[in-house]
Amino acid sequence: GIELLQWIKKTSPATPVLMISAVATAETRKRVLQFGADEFFDKPVDLARFRNKVRDLVEKGERARDLPYALVADDHAQTRDFLADLLISQGWIVERAVDGEDAIRRARTSAKSFDVAFIDIVMPRLGGLAALHAIHVASPTTALVAVTGEATSEEIKTARQYGVATVIQKPIDRDAFIRQLSELTKLAEQLKKNTPKHRM
Repeated sequence: GIELLQWIKKTSPATPVLMISAVATAETRKRVLQFGADEFFDKPVDLARFRNKVRDLVEKGERARDLPYALVADDHAQTRDFLADLLISQGWIVERAVDGEDAIRRARTSAKSFDVAFIDIVMPRLGGLAALHAIHVASPTTALVAVTGEATSEEIKTARQYGVATVIQKPIDRDAFIRQLSELTKLAEQLKKNTPKHRM
């Protein structure tokens, strides 16, 4: 259960997690809360407390709808986590994808369209260019950002043809990246105003 909790909070930190057990020790309870569980319940579950917690999480989720929502796709965990942690520190909700296929799946199945998608151009299984194109088709209101340290000028040109708003070069400059976020947020808002509702 703890391993699954860690995976959920790593890949989709905004997802609420309630842990339930009949045999957990005090140390286990402490660990699951440290790893990001929203609450721990012993069996038999106190239903009134459980209902209250679910209600609180639903209300929190309603408030989170107003926060900017980003997708970060990079096959290098260090870069992926660096970008995600920067965004979270600025008040964003972030989902992480490990390659192009994972990024497309998340863009197509997310209950809410991403405001901005940060996609590495060079990735295994399915590269960033294919992912950028597919995300643009599936979610045209999502502002696209290509992230690269290896892409050729031709690949960057193709990325822009697929609707990429800006290209961020690796290694990523933390301060410059944070300064760009306000412009990307404005662009995402503009796309939502100007694009007819369309989800695939």
